[in-house]
Amino acid sequence: ALTHQWYITYGESEWREMAEKCLAKMTLYSKETRHEFERTLSRLNQWLCSDPFGYGTRIPWDEDVVVESLSESSLYMAYYTV
Repeated sequence: ALTHQWYITYGESEWREMAEKCLAKMTLYSKETRHEFERTLSRLNQWLCSDPFGYGTRIPWDEDVVVESLSESSLYMAYYTV
C-alpha cells in the first residue's frame, strides 16, 4: 500500500561522489569486497526510513510517522556525531 512516508536520499550526486572517493582510498581485503561496495553505491538511491505505525521515535517535522527501526539506529549515530 502506498502511504505517506519519508526517505533518506542516498542517490544525491554530491553524496555519491564523496562516498566513491572515500571507497577509492580504502584498503580492503579483497577485490570482491570492493566490487560489492561499488555495486551497492551504484544501486542505492532512496532508503525508506519511516513507518506510519509502530513503536519508535516520531519524526519531529511529521508527527504522523515514526522512524523505521533499522534506520533509527543509523540515524542516531549520525545525529550524535553532529
